[in-house]
Amino acid sequence: MSKSKYHFNPQTLKYEKVIVGVRKKLLRVLGFMATALVFAAVIVWGAYNFFDSPKEKQLKREIEELTDQYDVLSNRIKLSEKVLVDLQKRDDDVYRVIF
Repeated sequence: MSKSKYHFNPQTLKYEKVIVGVRKKLLRVLGFMATALVFAAVIVWGAYNFFDSPKEKQLKREIEELTDQYDVLSNRIKLSEKVLVDLQKRDDDVYRVIF
């Protein structure tokens, strides 16, 4: 049960009970709810912008792995190209002598 609030009336020199109307109670509740909603929205916004979700962490890790694999494949392709150039050069040397 809530405490009763009193207000001093200087004309009668008595304390009188303060009666809070339904409208004022409703405004207080709505004000509290609006403040809580804004605060929650700020927290959620901050959480989504500054912290990664587990799915985002997994996707970032997968991107790193794919980037590493791409680098390895690029190096293998460069090596294969060098081998092909060497084979072409040897082939030219061998067949030039024959023809």
